[in-house]
Amino acid sequence: MSSLPSPCSCNSNGEEERPRFFDSKAKSKCWASAETVPSRHPERWHEDAADNIVCKCFCNCQGCICFEYN
Repeated sequence: MSSLPSPCSCNSNGEEERPRFFDSKAKSKCWASAETVPSRHPERWHEDAADNIVCKCFCNCQGCICFEYN
């Protein structure tokens, strides 16, 4: 998968910060550019930039596969 430039901004110290939350347009763009996983449903399963297998239905969850509770 090709790496995409990350949306960053600088804080008052000039250090680069990465946003912690993304709007639906940014999420859709990332999902569309991600590689699909062979032998899995291509609309549900993709690989992230670190080659982790990600299911679309688990977005906005806390923890690994949505099992982390506060």
